Amino acid sequence: MSEVELKPELRKPWTLVRDQRIRFLLVGGFNTVLGYSLFALFDFLIGDSLGEFGYMLALVLSYALAMTVAFFLHRKFVFRVKGKLLLDFGRFVLTNMVGFGLNAVILPLMVTITGLIPLIAQAITAFIVAIASYLLHKHFSFRRPENGNL
Repeated sequence: MSEVELKPELRKPWTLVRDQRIRFLLVGGFNTVLGYSLFALFDFLIGDSLGEFGYMLALVLSYALAMTVAFFLHRKFVFRVKGKLLLDFGRFVLTNMVGFGLNAVILPLMVTITGLIPLIAQAITAFIVAIASYLLHKHFSFRRPENGNL
């Protein structure tokens, strides 16, 4: 009996997820779990040894590692671009800073204006920031004129 031949587009698992927005959400979800796990690990390893602000070093280390992983995953699997590594990384970091800034502005507004509890307000805010991040990454971080991006 011969083996079943797979179509070329089915040989790579990421091609099964054709919609770039879905790939963005999958990578983002993975990266959220990774970042939180790294934070927990670093907080466990070094948090108490540096006093009451040791968790802040854990945050910085976990954020730096998770953002680097996210960059390569977004680059390879979501936006599928090549070249311009340093330019893309700089833009990626800047876009993430914009996302953080949006979150820092929208969240307190949601809590104070609507009276929502912070956990619900953050869920709504995260959704808004995710849409903005996707658009910024697509049209700025990984912009390629030859792909029809601005």
